[in-house]
Amino acid sequence: MEYKKKQEEGELDAEPTFIGKDKKLPARSSMKHQVFFSYSRKEAADCLCEILKENAIVYWIDKEGIYSSSNYKELIVDAIDVSQAVIFISSANSNTSINVIREVGYAVNMNKPILPLVLDDAPYAKSIRLDISDIDQIDFSNPAMSSNKLITSLMYVVNK
Repeated sequence: MEYKKKQEEGELDAEPTFIGKDKKLPARSSMKHQVFFSYSRKEAADCLCEILKENAIVYWIDKEGIYSSSNYKELIVDAIDVSQAVIFISSANSNTSINVIREVGYAVNMNKPILPLVLDDAPYAKSIRLDISDIDQIDFSNPAMSSNKLITSLMYVVNK
């Protein structure tokens, strides 16, 4: 009622505008990325996103692919299913994140290649350690020094 009164008094436009009303959200079936990021949001993944963009590697990261009211667990499963590889950003924060542990476990069960990028000296969570202890890791504490190894590894995996 208050809205109608303000509209009649000329305080509001005749038609309300909705932010993003013309924006089309991607359907799950339209996911076309190559790489899924499993990481803790406490770590900045922006540098990694830029490295992948510069090398034309299409990735999916939750901060760009999950919208309010979405069932994020379903979206995560869909995103891992579509991916050709999973980048696991290992850190003290990610190794204590139940969501990261679940993502890595699901990726292993789906036989997805996993590329562990290690940011610090924190050991893998026990359940992650069991799944990926025999996989070569990339020391990513200095991205400028290790980005070439990452891109070479990703190109190998996604072009199989």
